[in-house]
Amino acid sequence: MSDLTAIRRVLRRVVPFPVRWRARVLRRLIVDARSGARFGAGLGAQRDFSHRVCGYERPLICYAGQEGRFAAKKHNVELALSCVDGLVVAPGETFSFWRCVQRPTVRSGYAAAAALKDGVLVDDVGGAICLASTLLFNIGLLSGMAIDERWCHSVDSYGDARYFELGRDAAVEYAYRDLRLRNVFDAPMLLRAWVSADAVCAEAWSSRPADIQVNITVSAPECDGVGVSVTTVRQVSRSGTAHTHTEDRSQSTYRVAPVAQDLRTTN
Repeated sequence: MSDLTAIRRVLRRVVPFPVRWRARVLRRLIVDARSGARFGAGLGAQRDFSHRVCGYERPLICYAGQEGRFAAKKHNVELALSCVDGLVVAPGETFSFWRCVQRPTVRSGYAAAAALKDGVLVDDVGGAICLASTLLFNIGLLSGMAIDERWCHSVDSYGDARYFELGRDAAVEYAYRDLRLRNVFDAPMLLRAWVSADAVCAEAWSSRPADIQVNITVSAPECDGVGVSVTTVRQVSRSGTAHTHTEDRSQSTYRVAPVAQDLRTTN
């Protein structure tokens, strides 16, 4: 264990969480100010964006034993996506999940739902909104936007019944883990996001043709007895050219520790 890791563990024990949380928020603000990052905040009308760049959806699953929290799960995801729907990300601007959605609290309308904390499923205000961030991460991948920040989940909680595709999920935790997508094109992009009867859906639209083709491949899972790892690769080709830009989106590693049953007695 490095000295820095040891110091961090000590600080976690002696410094109250609210203090550490506020310090983290302040650090984010300072780093963003110093970098000169510009964040999308304006809203646009669908009629001004005639070219559909991409779309993505995932099923809205009610897991066995969590029926009592399913309504809260759907509500939280709907509320988070409503903050994103209609957002315009101009050229050079960044979409930040937390700058857009803001901190999930009871006051802001969020309910207690299933959430993963330290590898264990618990009830938490704003729980389940990682489904919203996962949806939007894939819009970033498929649209060709730059992925400036993305975190995978630490645990593969549901195995083959997981709500995301391995290597294509995005875990978020306010102040600590964000999802950030940057518009690298010369035209603004409109984000649409909503919840249907049994799925979460999102689209990216542009005011002009994107003229790109995106291919995403995820390697076969590699298991070591403790966890599973995959590597996600994105290839972006521009129409009319022979040039293809290939990106290794790095490795996603998940501990294999099913914890989906932990909430079965808390409904």
